Amino acid sequence: MDRVQEAVAAFEAGEKTLASLEGFIGALLRSEVVTPAEASAVLRSAVARGTLPADLLRRLHLTPPIDPPPIEEPRVPTVSTAPIRAAAETMFRPMQATAPVQATAPTLAPQSDRSSTGSSWVDPDQRPSGTEIAVGTLLGGRYLLERVLGEGGMGVVYFAIDQEVKGECFAIKVLKPAIREYPEALDLLREEVRRTRALGHPNIVGVYSLNSDRTNVYMIMEYLEGKTLSALIDEAFGRGMPFMRAWPLIDDMCAALAYAHDQSVIHSDIKTSNVFITTGGKAKLLDFGIARAARGRKRVDTAGLGALTPTYASCEMLEGRSPDARDDVYSLACVIYEMLSGRHPFSDLTAIVARDEKRSPAPLESLSRSQNAALARALAFDREHRTPSVESLLAGLSPTASGGAHAPADGSPAATRKRVLLYAGGALALVLVAIALFVAWPRLFPSASVKERTTAVQAQTAVSQSMIRIEASRRKIDDKLRDARSLVDRLTDRVSLARTGADQEALRKELAAAQAAADAAQTVNELAEKGVFSVEKLAALREKQRAGETALQDGRYDEAAQALAEARRTADGVIAAADALPSAIAEQRELAALLERARATIQSSQGDADAALANAHATTDQAAQALSAGDAVGARKLFATATANVNQDVQAFLDRVIAALGAIAQKKMADNDLDLAQEAISQAEALQKLKVEFQ
Repeated sequence: MDRVQEAVAAFEAGEKTLASLEGFIGALLRSEVVTPAEASAVLRSAVARGTLPADLLRRLHLTPPIDPPPIEEPRVPTVSTAPIRAAAETMFRPMQATAPVQATAPTLAPQSDRSSTGSSWVDPDQRPSGTEIAVGTLLGGRYLLERVLGEGGMGVVYFAIDQEVKGECFAIKVLKPAIREYPEALDLLREEVRRTRALGHPNIVGVYSLNSDRTNVYMIMEYLEGKTLSALIDEAFGRGMPFMRAWPLIDDMCAALAYAHDQSVIHSDIKTSNVFITTGGKAKLLDFGIARAARGRKRVDTAGLGALTPTYASCEMLEGRSPDARDDVYSLACVIYEMLSGRHPFSDLTAIVARDEKRSPAPLESLSRSQNAALARALAFDREHRTPSVESLLAGLSPTASGGAHAPADGSPAATRKRVLLYAGGALALVLVAIALFVAWPRLFPSASVKERTTAVQAQTAVSQSMIRIEASRRKIDDKLRDARSLVDRLTDRVSLARTGADQEALRKELAAAQAAADAAQTVNELAEKGVFSVEKLAALREKQRAGETALQDGRYDEAAQALAEARRTADGVIAAADALPSAIAEQRELAALLERARATIQSSQGDADAALANAHATTDQAAQALSAGDAVGARKLFATATANVNQDVQAFLDRVIAALGAIAQKKMADNDLDLAQEAISQAEALQKLKVEFQ
């Protein structure tokens, strides 16, 4: 009981986080160091004082059982005949048309950890609840629902503020109450959320946890600013996006799906309302695996859950067959077709109906013949005839493939006019042939402008890929800090629970090493945010990218290629700096330790350390300035130079001292003062050995 009181006191003093406190008390209960009654008494006192949330008792299973509500007849889901396509949902904060969103510098909260979202689970009651979720509800005793962000087939999404971790906000999807009627679906849903959380891709919306209390099932997700692709198409591109505007988004979606498929994760519900476009113009996929989990392993009627969008689902999905990556390819092709045309490829018919009616997608004027063929293959009704992977689909749609996106498609007005002219006879035959050759010449023998456009498009794709890598590098640094802090918390708890002094001593050593690693990760994170990923640096990079893309859309291909090439060089520099940052910080610490040893060595021989190490100190200061500015690559070079200077300066100093001691030894031997001569020789030999440490 004393240990629980001490842990609560540490939390109230700010020495422990709530997640750490919960884990520590849970470990005490599992090891039977304290009884549930003792822990409950201490925690209830803290709740009464207002220092702990009441929900903590429930999460630790220390609350008395709740009387079940009266049994009612379970609601049987019914199939809705309403149009399937969801309305455009602005799922998070909508983009403003009047003024651009101003980015703000991210702030570090040492005690904040997005991974500790208070994940908890209590099996929900399968009977309807009288509690209605609305704005103002404190969900799970922790998350205050401030406003509705959007509503989808499986639930309502709210903007929520974490009441335990200051400054943290999330998007929380409260799933429909009907989910409680399918226990198997709940189990699969938890499994899918765990797998999605492990993906960690910059084009996949982060899912932190799936929680439940006795009345609600809710999902805690990454909060973003922007709007869904469905809303974007309806509001701004009713007749379809220009291909060059859509291509970066297509690239983002394919990157996310390819990564997920590599991890054996199938989305199973790709549609325009499950693609989120951020204010920075990046596409992110939502709700990975949720529809598949909701359908479960058995054939159940899930219309009440909104777990499937038939107009985007493949024939195999509608027939209840096992999920496959090619199902996602079909759904993605439907989304791409709708992006480029503003309409569904089969006029909102399901794949089965379109197959029975022998429908085929009309070629798009914005695509070339080969690109239309690639899109048609991805829309094949039979899985065996469908494009096997999203990588193959992306390659077939590439702007550089077979003439790019500006070659006329089969059945387009330009192609029709050309056929009419070619079939015209009579006296105009020679003229028509000359006109046809004149029109076809640039395609048969590409001009410089075509080559310049191809180069610019390739540069645009390279910049888009580099921006994805920047986001991945940023997340990697954040993840390392989170994992390091988590390890410190776990080891701290284990030290408190150690039963023997030997175990405690061993764990303290581990804790010291973990704390040092956490401090290093904190330093890396701070320098990354202030230097490598500074708001000014990333804003300048995005401005270069926008300038190049604008020039490309305006047909100024040479200017676009130059601007995009410069943007790529800048982006590659950011990536290189992020990769080099941990090594640069480690080398800075090693250099500081070397300077201390060098100073002590010189001072022990009555030398002037400041004068002897002046060059090394100057180079070290330059390296520190470069590191603070985010130039980790340049800093590493300067740290290497400073290290070499230290070793050279110390060796030069020791050589002078050794030479002086040699002269003293010779003089004393000449004076027949053998004791002093031997002392000078011994000192010289000791310094000679010391030189080895500075090589």
